[in-house]
Amino acid sequence: MTKLMLPSRFPAVLAVLVALPVWGLVAGCASVPPAPSARVVTYEQKLGWILRLEDQRVLRDPVAPSPVSVPAAGGRVAVVASPPAADLVQLLADPDGRIRRRAAVAIGRVGLRLGAKPLAATLAGDEEPEVRQVAAFSLGLIRDASAIEALRAGLRDKSPLVQGRAAEALSVLGDTASAPAIGEMVSAYVKAGAVAGLAPDDMADTHPPAVDAFRLGVLALGRLKAYDALARAVLGPSGAPLVTWWPVAAALQRTEDRRALGALLALARGASSVGRAFAARGLGVLKDPAAIDTLTSLARDWPLDTKAAISAVEAMGLIGDRRAGGPLLTLLQAKGLDPLLHLEVITALGATRSAGALGPLMDLVSHASPAVRAAAFRSLREIDPASFLLVLSGLDADRHWSVRAAIASILGTCDRDAALPRLSAMMKDRICG
Repeated sequence: MTKLMLPSRFPAVLAVLVALPVWGLVAGCASVPPAPSARVVTYEQKLGWILRLEDQRVLRDPVAPSPVSVPAAGGRVAVVASPPAADLVQLLADPDGRIRRRAAVAIGRVGLRLGAKPLAATLAGDEEPEVRQVAAFSLGLIRDASAIEALRAGLRDKSPLVQGRAAEALSVLGDTASAPAIGEMVSAYVKAGAVAGLAPDDMADTHPPAVDAFRLGVLALGRLKAYDALARAVLGPSGAPLVTWWPVAAALQRTEDRRALGALLALARGASSVGRAFAARGLGVLKDPAAIDTLTSLARDWPLDTKAAISAVEAMGLIGDRRAGGPLLTLLQAKGLDPLLHLEVITALGATRSAGALGPLMDLVSHASPAVRAAAFRSLREIDPASFLLVLSGLDADRHWSVRAAIASILGTCDRDAALPRLSAMMKDRICG
């Protein structure tokens, strides 16, 4: 048999031929751009987007960022896909409930009407009550009337917190037509005994959801000045409060409805200190002289309840009944009187125009406190403009700028011929202090 004789260099040639396809494959791969690698967006990054967009008051980034090229091993270049443009509306559908909740808050704070529709969808369909209640709250921040129907539906949500936030948002929108439905929600919690065991002055930060829903609903009715719906929910047939927790007094005083007089008088004598202060304020707004005796009693109890006494004295001034003059003068002379209460008494004396207060008020124009001096001047003007001008003519310029400013404002309400010389002199005021 004849042997096939191969050249001596054949092994080297063969090695080159075998290697060619491999090098061709490598070269061909190098000519194809690498595919971008996916980037996992973390909770912290999403939260950063939310905070940034909220601060910028926009719902989304205007343009998606371009992919970024970074060096990779072996001298190659890897293209890393950038995260999508930050979008608060898209984050409402995030798998993480914490992100959805925070995005809903941000949309409300941004305040653009374009955010109302996605928030309404979240209120209607999100599986987590915490997210739904935040969506309702944020709809109130945006204040767009297109959300009213979604919020009314929220009053029937299975979660009490969602119901309460929906009521709150409807009141912020001023939707008085929703007052009966809010009142029915509040009434249901009263009948269920949800607030029966609460202390009248309970100010705890956290309560059971039903209690929070009641509070939000009651305050919503007050904001809407919806006395009828509120009365049906929290007052008995005789007009007496069924619930003595302080939000009831706060809501009734906001209605500014004369029919609330009886309930406010009862709450002003009630067990809640906070409720007494709100009730007294409401009585002042009504300006009914029938409240003077109750308010006088509250004012006399100032060592035990200073806050309620301050509200009572303020109310006495708003009513302006002269019968309040005697009790107010007695209070003015009390020792150790709270400074804020002292100022309110001085102001109320001016409002009641009590002639017997002229002497004590004249003594106070030299008081150590600038605030007291200014208040005394105002009340002197209210009671007797001539006495005010007479006292002022015998005094040098006050050493404190705030009192001089107050005097200038008061002079602006006096007789032109009498006030003009003093005002002209004050135009050259160079006193510091």
